Amino acid sequence: MNIFSKIEKSLENKLPFVVYRKPNSITLNGWFQKNDKLHISTNYTESGFIFAPFDDKNIAVLLPEEDVIFEQEEINIVTNFIKKNAISIDYSSEKNM
Repeated sequence: MNIFSKIEKSLENKLPFVVYRKPNSITLNGWFQKNDKLHISTNYTESGFIFAPFDDKNIAVLLPEEDVIFEQEEINIVTNFIKKNAISIDYSSEKNM
């Protein structure tokens, strides 16, 4: 199954998932949880994908390895779609400070 189809299916079924691509890579990695249970990590010793906060005031959400389907797919992407200096920035509002 195409990884984008897995994304659509997870969205339709309201199931947790994460999809990412590492820098300079053409491989998409997807972690698709099989159920809608909320898993949390308290000590970061579990195997899986963890959404960790930058402070200890919020919970760390875990997609546990045993409850997910891991998918990888190579895609063709254009990595240089924004040319250097192609964006003009208007600094005029800074002159009034």
